[in-house]
Amino acid sequence: MTEDSSNKTQSETLSEEEAPQINCKLRSQQKGNLDDENYLSKIFTYKESYSSTILPVPQTEIQRQNQNNRRKNKADDVTDSSDIEQLGLVLRYLDNDNPVEKVIEYIECKSTTCESIAENILAKVQELGLSMKNCRSQSYDGAGNMSGKYNGCAARIKRLYPRAEYYYCMNHDLNLAVSKSCKVPEMQIMIESTKQLGIFFKYSPKRQNTLETSLTAVNNQRQQDGCTLIKCYKLKTLCETRWVERHTTLQNISHIYEAIVHCLTAITSRNTDCNWDTKSVTEASGLLMHITNSKWIVAINVYLHFSGYLRTLSVLLQGPTEDILSAFQKVSVVTNELKSIRESCDEAFCDVWENVNKMANLVGTEISIPRVCGRQTKRNNVSADTPQQYWMRTLFIPYVDHLIMEFGSRFTHASRTSTLALCLLPAHLTLLSNEKVDEIKEFLSMTFRHVPHSK
Repeated sequence: MTEDSSNKTQSETLSEEEAPQINCKLRSQQKGNLDDENYLSKIFTYKESYSSTILPVPQTEIQRQNQNNRRKNKADDVTDSSDIEQLGLVLRYLDNDNPVEKVIEYIECKSTTCESIAENILAKVQELGLSMKNCRSQSYDGAGNMSGKYNGCAARIKRLYPRAEYYYCMNHDLNLAVSKSCKVPEMQIMIESTKQLGIFFKYSPKRQNTLETSLTAVNNQRQQDGCTLIKCYKLKTLCETRWVERHTTLQNISHIYEAIVHCLTAITSRNTDCNWDTKSVTEASGLLMHITNSKWIVAINVYLHFSGYLRTLSVLLQGPTEDILSAFQKVSVVTNELKSIRESCDEAFCDVWENVNKMANLVGTEISIPRVCGRQTKRNNVSADTPQQYWMRTLFIPYVDHLIMEFGSRFTHASRTSTLALCLLPAHLTLLSNEKVDEIKEFLSMTFRHVPHSK
């Protein structure tokens, strides 16, 4: 995952001037080549439809703006719908002192070794008529073939062009922080069962239609009771790679939770016009048991409570004008908010508990404390007087502790760089100590050791 633009689709990165050309390109492909290829064929891919249109427009612009300008290279690879590995290349540079990002092309990768990826990046930059001597940074994810200290893609390019420093993607750091925090057992069970719920409906139009019928039935009942109607959302599977994007999917599930339970109950009891096979009934019964369990209901509400902060941070870190200082400030705001929640966890969990009770009441579930014994090795066995106290100690506190710990360990490099940079501001120069001056000197000497000194 790249720092900013890796998480955007190509169409989102295109300027208004480029859009008409792409539309023209797509129309011409539709009219002239329908006999040979279509949008479902393995021959016709994103790369062929967009890249040939993207390159002619930005190339002259990029050459003009980068002639004597410093820039940054960013890249990430992804498998397209035809199972071909594509390397997305992004250039970041200044245009009239304003940061600009351009998706240059998706390059087909026959190999994903560090050597092959480095060669593809260097070849494409050279094809654009740009000099790598003006490259001042690289940004990739933490995969071994990209970030390896000695033979990774970044290290190979840096050996050839020493000023091209490698910076780890902060948004990828955030992604890893969330994924590691979900190692809390109760959260893992909720994520896995929700993933199976999405798969259960995604690959069966028959089940999707039954869910839509349940939505209609629930809304009709709500209308009679004078309650707010449920918005219709399509049930999707959880994103495998971007954990912060799971917020939207889980939020949609919470919105149509009553209809999902109604649908699974109908399938389990075979109380529909459809004839359900044994497999469907068995799977629906298992999923129904999971999502009406106290553990699942509390876990999804705890996740949604924190993922709102994390998703907002993820969107901000992907901004095209983002720099290390503003990024660290945003990370610091979220970190401080998490610490504040931890300090007043009793008060913070009250809001979560209110949502838990609302969801439980929809399906007639009573939130209770699991059976507690003298010695428990497979799950938490904390002492508590009430269900609210038990679930706060079992799930809410461990999850926020994991997030705070992951934020502290994964964003340390950004903290140091930002702090040292802030010390160089004129307003802070009088506050510098001798130890801090020595630290800044060491940092700058290592960072700019390849810059030639003027005589």
